[in-house]
Amino acid sequence: MTQPDQRLAGRTGLITGAASGIGAAGADLFAAHGAALVLLDTDRAGGQRVADAITARGGRAVFHAGDAASPDDVARAALFLSCAESSFTTGTPLLVDGGVTA
Repeated sequence: MTQPDQRLAGRTGLITGAASGIGAAGADLFAAHGAALVLLDTDRAGGQRVADAITARGGRAVFHAGDAASPDDVARAALFLSCAESSFTTGTPLLVDGGVTA
């Protein structure tokens, strides 16, 4: 199987709805192409599982529990990108919305 190119290397993404479905698939794809990711979802176990799977494959991802429908939760995840703890922030954002389901 051919390895994906690294077209997103040097970019950082904030993906909402990252614990499952389109959000998780997008996180896997973006990480495979080199993006460093902050993952946001209300499903703590699922979100952490996606982040762990990405890092196990050599990618860079951290999970933050939160609701994409909450401006405060999204702001906290985005603020993480500018803190010292977020060592992989590149200054080149790549925002992705995995969607919200009812």
